Amino acid sequence: MICPQCKEEMPLLSRICPVCGYVADEDENRPSATELADTLEEILLAARSLPAPSFSRSMGQLSVVMLPLLTLFLLLAALISEAGIFWIATILFALGSIAAIILKICGRIGNGRADREFAELKNNFEFTARIARRDFGKSREVNNLLTEITERIREIEQERRSASRRNLMIWMAILLVGAILAGMGVRSVDKAVAVQEETGWQKELEAFRAAGVVDDYDIETRSALLAKILAAGETTAAEEFFRSYCMGRPGDYDCAVQIVDRYLQTGDREAAERFVGSCDLRYNSDRNKLKKRLTN
Repeated sequence: MICPQCKEEMPLLSRICPVCGYVADEDENRPSATELADTLEEILLAARSLPAPSFSRSMGQLSVVMLPLLTLFLLLAALISEAGIFWIATILFALGSIAAIILKICGRIGNGRADREFAELKNNFEFTARIARRDFGKSREVNNLLTEITERIREIEQERRSASRRNLMIWMAILLVGAILAGMGVRSVDKAVAVQEETGWQKELEAFRAAGVVDDYDIETRSALLAKILAAGETTAAEEFFRSYCMGRPGDYDCAVQIVDRYLQTGDREAAERFVGSCDLRYNSDRNKLKKRLTN
């Protein structure tokens, strides 16, 4: 293309003559400098209008992860403690998890939508800026405008990144505190269950003693109660119960085996040998079998 003003050859992709500065605007299919400037200003305005990443929106976004995790924790607590309040909380948090997932799919929560819109605006800006530089790169006014808007876009991007990092740090602190509280909660539940189990066998033992008369042939009741005492780790109480209500009665061998096996499982062979040595079972043959059990 020949410049109509100075008659010099103009660059193929430029609309400004490098010699005299003439601007060729006769191509209707290509935007003018004013149109490109307006487009860049509109992109900048749209980028400024986007909501900045906020903690409340990130909270909604992470709720898709946090609510299911809390639901699993509450379910575990409910299964361990069998407490009704944990079952109710599990159901409520499960419903909240489903609602959060649906809202996330619909794009109603989180900063993701605004982030995607900003990324799209940035791509549009870069595309428009390349066209402006190609067609009007020799224009000082166009270059100044491009430099100014580029700086503004970078500032907005930096502000969004800073806000995202700040929100991430807040969430990391919350997750850390939540993990600590969850650990404390699990330990509390374990202690509560342990106390409940301990209280359970103690109450049954008190009821057994309160009954007064011991049925020699009620082997099942004595064996079951002894198993509960051993399950609570109370070997001393188990031996006392055995000597008081099992030894010398029908089924004493099976009850003694429970105590011996408990000691062997915990690696306390010395206690097992001591217990066997103190046993005076109903039949000598059972005592010999009990001794052989130590050598197996």
